[in-house]
Amino acid sequence: MVDPSVAGRTALGRVLPEYEILGELGRGAMGVVLAAKHRSLGRPVAIKELPLAFAADEKVRQRFMQEAQTVAALNHPHVVVVHDFIDRNGHLALIMEHLGGGTVWDRFTSIGVTAPTACALLLSTAAGLDHAHRNGVLHRDVKPENLMFATDGQLKVTDFGMAKVMCGEQTMATADGVVLGTPAYMAPEQAEGKPVGPQADVYACGTLLFELLSGRLPFQAPSAVAMLIARVKDDAPRLSEQAPTVPPAVAEVAEIALARSVVERYLAVEDFAVALGQAAVESWGPDWLTATGVTVVGSEVIERASRTSMRPGRGSQSDVPLRGDGVAPSTMLDGTPKVAKEHRPTLPSYSERTSAPDLTSIAPGEVVDIAQVNKPPNPVVAWAVALALALAAVGAMAVGPSSPVASSEMTIGQTVDADAGSGSEMEPGTIDFTQPFTVTGLGPGSRLRLAASTLGIPLGFTEAELSEGGAVVDPAYLRWTTTGAIELAATIDGEPQPRASITVVPIHPWYLSAPVVAIVLVALWALASLQSNLFGLRRGRVKIGAFIGLTTSGGLLGVTSGWLSSLARGLPLSLPLSIFCAGLVAAAAVAYGEGYRRFRRRSRLRSGYRR
Repeated sequence: MVDPSVAGRTALGRVLPEYEILGELGRGAMGVVLAAKHRSLGRPVAIKELPLAFAADEKVRQRFMQEAQTVAALNHPHVVVVHDFIDRNGHLALIMEHLGGGTVWDRFTSIGVTAPTACALLLSTAAGLDHAHRNGVLHRDVKPENLMFATDGQLKVTDFGMAKVMCGEQTMATADGVVLGTPAYMAPEQAEGKPVGPQADVYACGTLLFELLSGRLPFQAPSAVAMLIARVKDDAPRLSEQAPTVPPAVAEVAEIALARSVVERYLAVEDFAVALGQAAVESWGPDWLTATGVTVVGSEVIERASRTSMRPGRGSQSDVPLRGDGVAPSTMLDGTPKVAKEHRPTLPSYSERTSAPDLTSIAPGEVVDIAQVNKPPNPVVAWAVALALALAAVGAMAVGPSSPVASSEMTIGQTVDADAGSGSEMEPGTIDFTQPFTVTGLGPGSRLRLAASTLGIPLGFTEAELSEGGAVVDPAYLRWTTTGAIELAATIDGEPQPRASITVVPIHPWYLSAPVVAIVLVALWALASLQSNLFGLRRGRVKIGAFIGLTTSGGLLGVTSGWLSSLARGLPLSLPLSIFCAGLVAAAAVAYGEGYRRFRRRSRLRSGYRR
């Protein structure tokens, strides 16, 4: 039913001034359908508009123009009439005849259909499909919503070629795993992303016949993709077992049409329709089609088959009308009591059958080949690389000499060699920063000042009075601001002393020092940043910003982890080792992020639902 409240709210009305837009008739995986009227002719029409994001794709536009011309050339009583096709100002649309009689799905879920009527509707559908196939057009999205009635009750097939326009030759899905098309009716080869032929439409007809006769779909699954996988791996259940009242000859036709292998299926929809027509005559007699009130025209072969049979009719009780819930409606045509509610099979919801996404928010770049859905990226390799890099980083951090032994005395200055006349090299020493220590080897002066630094970063200073035997230095707050290997430089009364600097290792509880606290805080921030960037990959899409963030935070985590390892072992902070560890951990973070992205993508594609 048209919603008048939306009339004129679409930009298409401005692009097509010759048409009065009346409102929205419906929307699905192939676009939005609007009710409209030609202003000059007064002719009611239906306008099918492709989503603007797809219309902006040049490949889609080319396919649209090619398919539109082919579909517009179709001329058959059971094929919707296409009046025009539009390519204006970024809008792509088909102008079709308006079919006001509703869809097969509407009739099935409201008043119900009898088994003979269901077969008659499939014959009309097959007649239209056969005409399209002979003119080089595959449908690829046959479903009860695409089978519509004109106001005079004539069945017409709609949406020809739209699957090809949107997806090309492949079967496509969104990046969230929502399949473009209707998974409930897709043939196995179409579900696998393989090339399809007329047998794909035969399979869809078999699925539709199965559903109309049994009240349920052949495959039941919790998600659209699971439904696709099921039909690829498993044979369809036998209709004769799901609906025992269906005549055996009719059930056999549906079962052949639903064969997994293409070569075991009917090779053409005409073959399917001929077999179904003959089975119907065998089951209900030569006048069965007239009794349904459904007209089948446009194919002499199918019409003749619906009136003849290889064997005489045997009659059946399957003329009880079925509804979409699998039971007869409350008021039966033959007065049969309705079936108890607890015996009714459960019909999949519309969303489960169609998996139709809101295409107004989808960009062409968010569409993937269904082959990626069936074989999504494996995260194991990326995670293995991440683990190997992380272990390499840990190994690099663990390499190094043992911690030196603590001392409470040190010498700063130079030892003069009388023969060589030069100063000797100063060896690294150790200082116990938990107690005062003595400094010797300095010239005369009044006050000693020791400045501590690491990697050129000032850490603080302490002062002491010089005496004959040296200076007794109280570490004061340096015991908390220094850890690991540091540089101590001496000045006396403000004057730097020549060669009065040495690398020392302050010995005290390393984990109680201020630098360690600062490094730990930075490491925690790096971990939080890693988590934040992983969150940006939760939809399974490649985001350059997230990977840049993983590289930065991973590198920072590598540096801080290397420093903590060195400080814990009482080793000097090595700039080359820090850079090496930063590179390893950054690469590990990126590899882990790629594994996480693949895992999330795999989960989303497998589930078939948006999140």
